[in-house]
Amino acid sequence: MVRILLVPSTMRHIIFAALWMGAAGCLFEPAHRVGSMTVVWSVESTFDPRACDVHGATEAIVEVYYENGGLATRELASCDRFQLTILLDRDYYSARVILTAPRLVSVSTSANVPPLFVSIDRDTRVDVDFPSSSFFASR
Repeated sequence: MVRILLVPSTMRHIIFAALWMGAAGCLFEPAHRVGSMTVVWSVESTFDPRACDVHGATEAIVEVYYENGGLATRELASCDRFQLTILLDRDYYSARVILTAPRLVSVSTSANVPPLFVSIDRDTRVDVDFPSSSFFASR
């Protein structure tokens, strides 16, 4: 014997939408989990905002590279903030930090960050310093 289940019209629409979203991967996709890298820079071993001013540095550019050398992201922060946290997928990366004047004109050489691993749900801290010898010209 076959039983026929009669479903009201509204319920049919809800069931159809749920099945369609499930088929599209909307209901069963695992949460995207990431880690982070916090880059902390100092100028002449200090976190004094006046150190940025002395060298005309207004911004810090942090470039993060994949293990194969491709650019993962480029982020900017105010020089006197002295740190920037970037969300990244679990992977191996390297990075470089450059201090710039207005209009993103470099005022320093780049501080290169050696290869590092970013883990899921963890922050990887990176410290770099810009000694006086890393600046092109003082103001």
